[in-house]
Amino acid sequence: WSNRSCVRGARRRLRKRLQQAQQRRFQISIDSADKVRAFADQHRVSYPLLIGSADTLQVTTGLGNRMQALPFTVIVDRTGTPHKIKLGKLSEADLEAALLRLL
Repeated sequence: WSNRSCVRGARRRLRKRLQQAQQRRFQISIDSADKVRAFADQHRVSYPLLIGSADTLQVTTGLGNRMQALPFTVIVDRTGTPHKIKLGKLSEADLEAALLRLL
């Protein structure tokens, strides 16, 4: 028994709940396709990774990212209403809490 196996189990349960709630997740990266593929392989990413240009960051200004910096996270509900906006790294606990509030 280890704490890691407990955490993995909790993550699997969360993913299952999110799938059942039909939540969608994707990431927009401002990087080369090769680097995005390498990231996906290294981290076993199970959601779509999109590649944007530097112009993509301009869109985030309207959501509060005035500095157009990364990472920038926006969690929206099914109607498109933002519920969590974070400039900087979003902890896994904060991500899970924000997603669970939308279930």
